[in-house]
Amino acid sequence: ESDLVLMVGARLDNQMNFGNPPLFPKTTDVVCINGSHEEIDFNRAADFTLLSDPGAFLQMLTAEAKAPDFRSDRIWYDLNRQR
Repeated sequence: ESDLVLMVGARLDNQMNFGNPPLFPKTTDVVCINGSHEEIDFNRAADFTLLSDPGAFLQMLTAEAKAPDFRSDRIWYDLNRQR
């Protein structure tokens, strides 16, 4: 179960069922982050695409998560960690 899937530097190809069910339910938003227009074009099933260097994207995401004002739903996190 997931509300959101981040595909960072990867393709929605046959190994990922092209981003379709049953691997990714229709209710799951798929975001593809890649560093080239060509790779972004291959991810047609993505709900959202972002042209960015994957490493730089992950560095910024990590920095945001460490920020003192970052909030997450701890109850949801703890519940899913138990699964």
